[in-house]
Amino acid sequence: MKAFFAAGLTILTMVLLLACSSNPNEAIIGSWLCRDTSQSHIFLCDLTFDGNGGFIDGDGDRGSFIISGNVLHLDFDDYGRNTFNFQLRGNRLTITSGEDVNIVLARQ
Repeated sequence: MKAFFAAGLTILTMVLLLACSSNPNEAIIGSWLCRDTSQSHIFLCDLTFDGNGGFIDGDGDRGSFIISGNVLHLDFDDYGRNTFNFQLRGNRLTITSGEDVNIVLARQ
């Protein structure tokens, strides 16, 4: 019984260490599509984040991204930086900014 408990504790410790050391940008990597295409910010309805810190939006605009806590910085190559709050829960990504941006995307 003690050996089983010790093995379980070791596995839990390893999982926690890996979770703490992982790059926060990794969770958002992949393609995301809007659930509601009536949004006024339709360019954000298709977003693809790559593993090199780059992204492409629904209009084909490219740039780089950085995550700081619950803040997503999208640095568009042609338009400069836009900052959004975001929440990532499983396959659901919610992007908000003030009262006019509230976009829910699903992982593809």
